[in-house]
Amino acid sequence: MHFWLEAFSVKCGINEQAIIFLKSMNSKSLQVSILIALRNEEKNIPRLLQGLNSLESKDEEYEILLGDDHSDDGTLAMLQDFAQQNGRVRVFSIPERRTDEKLLGKARVLHYLAEKASGKYFLFTDADILLPEKWIEGMTEAFSRNNKLGVAIGVTGMKSRPLLAAFQGMEWMTTLYFLHLLDKLKVEGTGMGNNMAVSAEAYWAVGGFEGIPFSIVEDYAIYKAIIDHGFESEQLYNPKVLAYTVPPENFLKQRQRWITGGFQSKSYLGLLGLVQSLWIPLMILLFFYSPLITAVVLGIQFLLNAITVYSWQSKLKIRGYLRLAPLFIVYTSVAWLIQITYWVFAKEVEWKGRTYN
Repeated sequence: MHFWLEAFSVKCGINEQAIIFLKSMNSKSLQVSILIALRNEEKNIPRLLQGLNSLESKDEEYEILLGDDHSDDGTLAMLQDFAQQNGRVRVFSIPERRTDEKLLGKARVLHYLAEKASGKYFLFTDADILLPEKWIEGMTEAFSRNNKLGVAIGVTGMKSRPLLAAFQGMEWMTTLYFLHLLDKLKVEGTGMGNNMAVSAEAYWAVGGFEGIPFSIVEDYAIYKAIIDHGFESEQLYNPKVLAYTVPPENFLKQRQRWITGGFQSKSYLGLLGLVQSLWIPLMILLFFYSPLITAVVLGIQFLLNAITVYSWQSKLKIRGYLRLAPLFIVYTSVAWLIQITYWVFAKEVEWKGRTYN
């Protein structure tokens, strides 16, 4: 039906926004479009499909749009096989980028999928994510509570084993917990492109990814643009929206991209990361001034950290992280010192086989 709408619009000279409106009118019963960009994700696809197959929906009104971004492994074939087994799934092989296009990478793929989508809400996730069964319900019920809501952010973590994954997961879940608390004070947080819901109305109000300046942290860019346009946001924090990811193959390159994007977008989170990286040098200096004061400061830090981990672990109804709270303090300080140092000396951002200046 969309094909005939587009053909009719060309014949009659109807503009692009009118096409979008006609598509939405034709698909009023469809509530959710799940949009996923994939590039060389052969290893992660079984995990992704496990989560997609387990999704529950009260209304059963959703579709899954998968965009293959010129993978050179078995990604496209695996997606096509999945589509043959699941009538909700549509797979797109993303066309070559035109020289006049400003969009790059993941943002380009997601915008392409959004133009094909029919849902009232767009749910974004990544190929390395294992989604919870009630994810659709958890992400969309926030919009039913607030008709001004434009974007909702879920919780992404990692399993409590192995140890390195647990620490990275604790970092994600702790940060998102603080953003959840700040959200209650109407303080802006950040976008999480692996666990985010955006109303189609809000997405097209800002022109989608094509209508905003390109950013290597495209999730934060669309989140910020929607808020700046007058829509509200919500940082969700409950078991329904808790998804699990896996450690990246290259931790430092991932963090380099995040830090670069954070500073480019002038997010306060980038500054907090910089402060965290200075924690060890500051404690060393403080120790030479007063070992007693240093011990008191570290004791307070360990106590507050344990309370925080206990709080979000209870809220998410999960276990296994509190025992790691003391070591987690050491991990965050060391990890941020290393990644900020790497960021300072790295010249270009490389991600998914592509380089960004």
